[in-house]
Amino acid sequence: MEFPITVVGSANVDMIMQVERFPAPGETVSDGRFAQAFGGKGANQAVAAARAGGRVAFLGCVGSDAFGEAILENLQRDGIFTEPVVRSVSEPTGIAMILINQQGENCIAAAPGANNALTPEHIESYAALLKSSRMVVTQAEIACSALEKTFEVLADSETAILFNFAPIRKEAPKLSSRITYLVVNETEAAYLSGVQVGTLREAEQAAQILRRQGPQNVLLTLGANGAWVATPQGGFHVPALPVQAIDTTAAGDVFCGAFAAAITQGQPLKEAVRFACAAAALCVTRLGAQPSIPYRQEIEAML
Repeated sequence: MEFPITVVGSANVDMIMQVERFPAPGETVSDGRFAQAFGGKGANQAVAAARAGGRVAFLGCVGSDAFGEAILENLQRDGIFTEPVVRSVSEPTGIAMILINQQGENCIAAAPGANNALTPEHIESYAALLKSSRMVVTQAEIACSALEKTFEVLADSETAILFNFAPIRKEAPKLSSRITYLVVNETEAAYLSGVQVGTLREAEQAAQILRRQGPQNVLLTLGANGAWVATPQGGFHVPALPVQAIDTTAAGDVFCGAFAAAITQGQPLKEAVRFACAAAALCVTRLGAQPSIPYRQEIEAML
């Protein structure tokens, strides 16, 4: 069985608290509302791609615990192939603690656990799967050695690579021309380019700098301002669809997954970015990471 999209990445269980405002150091903010959901950038992107119509395999690592089992069952409900997922006997499943304020902004503390136990040897064992995919999607939420092995395995293949440089990590692999699509937000773009992104002109400038570092295309997501895309042929802006945000937690992941689904199904680049922006807009109107991820028919209806 072939899978046009393989996601190599992280999987977490998210502990979510909605609060009126973020607490100051040493302060307790009461009257919060709690929810538990599935998350992790890799798993989020896999679910987003699957719900957007893609056929997806997931390669990652969870713990040999109840959380790990629940993550696998949840991915399988979205039709995702989970055979490549390894279970660590030494590390627990990754956990993220997420605070969300009344403006829909979030702050997150994560314990990666088993995500850091994904090894280069495990990546190598699924080299055939990676090379047979049309696109491999990965992020910086797994061990750098596993990321580097992913790029190494695909070095001589025709598989497109989408690398979402998130979260910011000093030890992440260097950018290269082997990256077909680099996806970053304003903060990540500023870290990599040295340009603070507050306007479209600054977004264009940062994206041009990032392209000169190697990636073939740069997709710079701008939240409520949509996305700036830099290609070998030039750049263009795709505006966002106006919505009332209540939780921005998985917006970037949904953008990546929906974009991967659209591209692997043959959509032109600009249309794929529009599709991804619509998916991300729907996502921020709902609470939680994976519970907020829209399905293809919802995205198409919004467009």
